[in-house]
Amino acid sequence: MGLTGGIATGKSTVSALLGARGIPVLDADHIAREVVLPGTKTLQALVDAFGDGILTQDGMLDRAALGRFVFHDATARERVNAIMHPAIRSLMVTRARALEAGNRSRVIILDVPLLFEGEMHRVVDVTVLVYASRPQQLQRLMKRNQLTDSEANARIDAQMSTEQKRRMATIIVENDGSLSGLQARVDRLCDVLAEFAREVLADEQNAARVVGSLRAEDGVNAAQVEEAQLGDVSQPGMNVARAARSQVVIS
Repeated sequence: MGLTGGIATGKSTVSALLGARGIPVLDADHIAREVVLPGTKTLQALVDAFGDGILTQDGMLDRAALGRFVFHDATARERVNAIMHPAIRSLMVTRARALEAGNRSRVIILDVPLLFEGEMHRVVDVTVLVYASRPQQLQRLMKRNQLTDSEANARIDAQMSTEQKRRMATIIVENDGSLSGLQARVDRLCDVLAEFAREVLADEQNAARVVGSLRAEDGVNAAQVEEAQLGDVSQPGMNVARAARSQVVIS
């Protein structure tokens, strides 16, 4: 499951509540720090693109220095994303596959702020958006970060809008209310995710049966099976096509 949300919508709170219920959570922000440790190919690619000035004296990535390149420069930001996103995506998928080994129906959370922007929605079975209205985002962000109205608006506008994300997500968890109300919605989310997990497993078992029957036929090889039968059911992000035809809103 890919979990996302705009700034100050409550995504991190939902992630923590899910983790407290014993569901494994892979945090993209943590992995983003891991893929740029000294000696990694990702860090070297950033240095090649922006120079040694983005490194601290001990060879670590200086995030503030890199941020000065990208904050007001969309081209530089796209360049950083083109380097970072594939590395983050690859490591998250590897970790998720390790967690699900032997238990495909187990729910695993990929907590990814830039789920849609970084194309991570293509490698998960279900996408979940924690949604808050623009006024609620503003109020929370101004209070949390001690920002002016214009500063808070600028930070929100720097991201893909939550309205656009809402149109793309499989499940919406609305969060304009209290923490206790959100906790109840997370309980409901767990029930919904368990149902989606059962549908994913059923689709994959059906796909396996189709593959087995096709390979038993003369003249059909594995490559032909992959191309002919599995394009809509076996690729990550496409396993819940049946269930995802209608959006689920938890309010």
